[in-house]
Order: sequence, then C-alpha cells, then structure tokens
Amino acid sequence: MENFHSGHSWPQCYTAIAAAIAAIDNTDDGNQDDSISTTSCDPLHTQGGPITRARAKKMRETLNGLIEQIWIENNIQQANQSLDDYQSMINIIQVQEKLN
Repeated sequence: MENFHSGHSWPQCYTAIAAAIAAIDNTDDGNQDDSISTTSCDPLHTQGGPITRARAKKMRETLNGLIEQIWIENNIQQANQSLDDYQSMINIIQVQEKLN
C-alpha cells in the first residue's frame, strides 16, 4: 500500500484529490484541463485516457491508504488529547489535596 502523505499538507493533498477526480470526469467528455497536470503529491493523478481495471485498483488502494492514514492520525490526536486531559485532571487533584 502506498504512503500518500509525503511531506505535503493535507489541504494540498485534498486539492490534488479533487483535481484527480476532475481529471477523471474530464476524460469522459474528452476535455482535459491543463491546470491539473502538475500535482506534486497526488498519486491519484491520471494522465487522461480510459480508467482501466489496473488503474481503478491502484486508485482504490491509494484511497484506502489515505483513509487509513487519516483514521490513524485522528486516533493519535484523540489519544494525545485524552492524555493531556488526564494529566490536567491529575494536576487538579494534586492541587486540591495540597489545599486540604
């Protein structure tokens, strides 16, 4: 599975995903937008043409990897937040014990 995040910020990569989707939509009409041809962090970027089974499989795997990575990062952030909340609670208890 590919690692989607390569040092770029998530908003840039979401923009790249939107551009890739637009590229897929544009290939159906035969119109290709030149503005989306330079996406640096987008493994979903297509060069036009039909979407083959292999391309669709690669795009699906890449999207699954992206979703998994976002899920993991979100869980890590929540865990860190929980630890910070837990530490704050301990500090409050310690202060109250010293006052009593």
